[in-house]
Amino acid sequence: MEHVTNDPGGVAEALEDRPTAPRSDAPSPHEDGRDPWSKAVGNIETASGLRYDFEHPDPATILLEDIAHALSNVCRFAGHIRRFNSVDGHSVLVSRIVAAQPVEAFGDVRYGAGNATAKKRDIVRAALLHDAHEAYIWDAPSPVKPLLGDTFKRLGRIADEAIASKFLKEGYSADTFKNPLIKAADRCALVVEGRALLPVGPTDDEWEPLPPGVQWDGGLTPYEAKTLFLQRAKELGL
Repeated sequence: MEHVTNDPGGVAEALEDRPTAPRSDAPSPHEDGRDPWSKAVGNIETASGLRYDFEHPDPATILLEDIAHALSNVCRFAGHIRRFNSVDGHSVLVSRIVAAQPVEAFGDVRYGAGNATAKKRDIVRAALLHDAHEAYIWDAPSPVKPLLGDTFKRLGRIADEAIASKFLKEGYSADTFKNPLIKAADRCALVVEGRALLPVGPTDDEWEPLPPGVQWDGGLTPYEAKTLFLQRAKELGL
């Protein structure tokens, strides 16, 4: 195979290394009791080669690297934008908006800011992961979600619970991803991205500027977005 230049994602190398016959080290369906790969129901293979079970996910199969990889390949607004913009990039922006809020927004600081500061750090971590379930449960455009019924919502909730148990501190849950500060930041990011990337986008009445000092890295490639997400996760101690 001819080598492809400027291939930061390593696609050409991955294709060259791809086995042409079944791997000898791969378990057969009879050894682990699962269905053949092509007939799998209720689970998917992740970027690391693990299996994510939609209804009974094992936290051990949920890896930050897999989340970053998958979200870097998912385009916002169902792809109907002027240039590619990933859920990874959106998640980083939401975490930055939440981080820009004053510590007072996270708790009562009259008796010391320590608890509020710690809570702010925890909520910023959750902000980065607020859409992490989309690494496993399709990123549906918001307008279609009410039409998808309870199953889609239920599977998203299951994923959120598993992700929260894996990455958030004790005392936090899937509900943390719906924290009002995260929801407000998500809305702000949505409007900023929509205004920049959609053919028409939000109206002037819907416009919400980014907080001072917050930078949006829009239009990154999947490789760049994945790198940015993992860097941000490291900054936040995830």
